[in-house]
Amino acid sequence: KAASAEVMQTIYDWNPQGVANVVWAFAKLEVQDRPFFTCVAQDAAAKIKDFKPQNLVNVAWAYAKMNMRHETGLLQAISASVPHRASDFNPQHCSNAVWAFAALALSDGPVLDAVARQAVQTASSFQAQDLSNVAWSFAKLARQDAELMSAVGQEVLRKAGSFQPQNLSITAYSFGQLVFADRRVMDAIMEASLLRIREFDSQGLSNLCQAMAKTSLFHQSCLAAVTTAAQTKIASFTNQELAMVAWSMAKLGQLTGDSLDMVINETRARADRLTPQDLSVLIWAIARSSGRTQMILEMLAPKVVARCKNLIPQDLANITWGYATACVRNEGLMKSLGQESLLQLKRFTVQDLANTTLGFAKLEVLDASLLRGLAAEMRCAAKLEPQHIAITTW
Repeated sequence: KAASAEVMQTIYDWNPQGVANVVWAFAKLEVQDRPFFTCVAQDAAAKIKDFKPQNLVNVAWAYAKMNMRHETGLLQAISASVPHRASDFNPQHCSNAVWAFAALALSDGPVLDAVARQAVQTASSFQAQDLSNVAWSFAKLARQDAELMSAVGQEVLRKAGSFQPQNLSITAYSFGQLVFADRRVMDAIMEASLLRIREFDSQGLSNLCQAMAKTSLFHQSCLAAVTTAAQTKIASFTNQELAMVAWSMAKLGQLTGDSLDMVINETRARADRLTPQDLSVLIWAIARSSGRTQMILEMLAPKVVARCKNLIPQDLANITWGYATACVRNEGLMKSLGQESLLQLKRFTVQDLANTTLGFAKLEVLDASLLRGLAAEMRCAAKLEPQHIAITTW
């Protein structure tokens, strides 16, 4: 508190490096002092033209670390400055700059493009943390940049052996989110992960699974090792991590045997604590497996009914599809799904409409009001693919 008060009284006399250093230090220590950060933000914005790249990036990192999106004056000044300074950035500057914008959910095209071009030029000097930060940042912002990801991928190929488990899992996850499906790069990540699989925590294991599923690049040895590791650490998995592991294995066609038993047992044990979205994902995954799933789906039906009003359109459609795929007909469940789907039809995608129609038809549940609503929405749909027409007509 004493340091904060002194800084706020004298900040206007500080040079750019001093300003950057002090705000970085407070953020590093996670000091919750909004007046301090607001005062420094005003001063930093006024002096931004005199900031060196390190000062500029440190300030951006500090305000991202403290999640201070409301300091719009400073953030706009940083956004205006970065494109003109990015050519002087070193790898760590590039990494921290894009991380800051991603953490603040600021998809600033000129900033990201400028940093990406510099990153491509200097990629050979990037360390593991820099590479994983850049990949994560672009994935977080859902921003595609083929040239940048290719450059990052080439460095991953060269350096995967030096990555820590967290770097490996974050890079793999990010490539999955961006659907950067380079077989050589993903194999390098999975081979390096396989050697250190015991060091991965639950999130890391989940990330590896999701990467394989989303890129459709299946690494059999690594997935087997992930499954074994998950079984020993399953108690530490969050519900969302459990759901995403199940989803990934099901999408890869590998949710069978011991892995299916693990998912079913954990789903049963956690059923009352699952969010509607986690419940939806787990039902979809279990239904897609080839095992005997009727008992668990029957047990989950009343849990779905209790949460039905909190389901989003995709959840409603996926659960309907899941029960139909597993040929499990529960009258109370289908009535609740039909009523809630009818209320939300305007928000359904074409795929949701098709899956819902298929589910009710396959289970031979005639809900006339819902079917009329589905037909009306399908007639108004802007983009109908042949598969949607075929499913709905059937």
